[in-house]
Amino acid sequence: DDIYYPGTLQAVRDTLLTGQSDLEHTLVIGNLAISDEGGTIVHTTRRQRFGLYPLLLGEMPINPLSYFYPRQLHQQIGWLDESDHFSHDLDLLIRLAPHLRPLALDQVFGEFRMVAGSKTLQTIAEGSLQERKLAVIQRHRAGLGRRQRLLLHGWRLRNKLSGLARRLQPAPSRSRR
Repeated sequence: DDIYYPGTLQAVRDTLLTGQSDLEHTLVIGNLAISDEGGTIVHTTRRQRFGLYPLLLGEMPINPLSYFYPRQLHQQIGWLDESDHFSHDLDLLIRLAPHLRPLALDQVFGEFRMVAGSKTLQTIAEGSLQERKLAVIQRHRAGLGRRQRLLLHGWRLRNKLSGLARRLQPAPSRSRR
């Protein structure tokens, strides 16, 4: 039900072969179109953040259609955890995060279709999506060392202060013509 757009694989290949990136540690991230069952684009992600601490704080905007990473990293971190096929991608990204540096391309890589019966819509309908994500996040948080826990708290504080700063900014004034 999900598709890559034409030119995506070539763009990723060209990016990695330009020599501007460290092939062994680069996560190439693109934008993602999200469509409804009728094929109408309802949202397009832009400038997706990636990193261990945003992931551990529940930021999971990245869909597997919108990123590419070196296959050889699986030798270090293992493969997908097939025991939980609903949130294995989040678990994988958390394990990958310390090994990767993101490189964003402002290009839509593919289209995620919100089709009835898909795993994503099924877990949303059941109300279990957030619960599943939180279980994975809590498992990884439990394994953090003291320094990493402090950094996580710093990220949490940063996010709260950024949100507060946005709310305190005056509304843009509208000029009359």
